[in-house]
Amino acid sequence: MDKEQHRAAKARLVAQMQAGRSWQAAAATAGMQISQSTAYRLLQVVRIRGVNPKILREISVQFCGS
Repeated sequence: MDKEQHRAAKARLVAQMQAGRSWQAAAATAGMQISQSTAYRLLQVVRIRGVNPKILREISVQFCGS
């Protein structure tokens, strides 16, 4: 997985966890192998710092298709 794919996978993971999916389901769908603590730390960082505009764009492309 290259850097851009990894970034997109993290964005999918966070988006799905914010939508109420479990960390395991979100990680599986995002195609990531990640521990529970790392998944929740990533979610916490996004909640505290906000979301990077590039990640928001990736999330919107994923869900909206354009």
